[in-house]
Amino acid sequence: MLNLFVTAIDIFTEIMVILIFIRVILSWISIQNRFRDIVFELTDPLINPVKKILPKTSFLDFSPIVAILLLQGFQYLIHVLTKIPY
Repeated sequence: MLNLFVTAIDIFTEIMVILIFIRVILSWISIQNRFRDIVFELTDPLINPVKKILPKTSFLDFSPIVAILLLQGFQYLIHVLTKIPY
C-alpha cells in the first residue's frame, strides 16, 4: 500500500514538472486557447504562491524553476521517509 502511495506521488510530480515546462513554453507564445488555459489552471496552485514569495525581476520569472525544485524536493523527502528507492 505504501508503494502505491509513493508511486502516485512520483507520477503526480513528473506530470506537474512536464506541465510546468509546457507552461513556460506557452508563456513565450502569445496564443490563447483552451489547452493553454488548462495548463495554466493546473499549474497555478504551484506557481502563484512561489511568485508571491520571490522578488520581482524585470524580465525573468524564476517561479517555475523554484516550483520544480520544491516538487522534486518533496518527492525526494517522501522517498527518504519511506525508504523506498527511486
